[in-house]
Amino acid sequence: GHRKSYLVEKMLDGEYQKYNNNMGYVEREARHQPQSQQEDNQANDGDLVGQMANLGLDGLGAIEEGSEEEDSDEEEEGSDDDDDEGDDDVKIVFDATETAPESGTYRDVKDSYFPQAFSHFTYVKSKKNFMVVDLQGVLVEDIAADACCYELTDPAIHRRGKRFRKWSFGRTDRGKKGIKAFLRTHQCTDVCRLLGLPENDLFRVE
Repeated sequence: GHRKSYLVEKMLDGEYQKYNNNMGYVEREARHQPQSQQEDNQANDGDLVGQMANLGLDGLGAIEEGSEEEDSDEEEEGSDDDDDEGDDDVKIVFDATETAPESGTYRDVKDSYFPQAFSHFTYVKSKKNFMVVDLQGVLVEDIAADACCYELTDPAIHRRGKRFRKWSFGRTDRGKKGIKAFLRTHQCTDVCRLLGLPENDLFRVE
């Protein structure tokens, strides 16, 4: 007489790829870097230590799941909205204002740039309260429609501050630290600009 529930993910057809994660990793093809730095990173991509060096991470930086203590410390940090219990009304959380790119020519557009731009988009459109990361899946091409789209699975969501603490996203939610980790490794491309997103000024060139 006990009712059981099962969660089943759709089988994705195509070449499965990890586009980013919840601690600042960016897929190599999506890294917008000078040629000299690309060559250095390609030399390191064959080993785990080298990959972490590409991201400016040491061994301790590889912890992907947060802890309850870390979450607690994170929420004690001051911010404009930390003391506001908040209203979970979606209209308050998300910005539905339509944005348009400035006039100009946009040539720096690649398929691999779209997942990173999407993470950036979720941060901006949630009024900097949330960010969707850990994007993985396949790029599906529809030849008949002359179009393509991403089918993504199992993402992580970072929540900024304690204002929306009722919204729990599990142990992969690294809060402000996860958001900052993404912003430090995300360099905007023309895809971000086509979406009307503000330039990310926290990107660091190591």
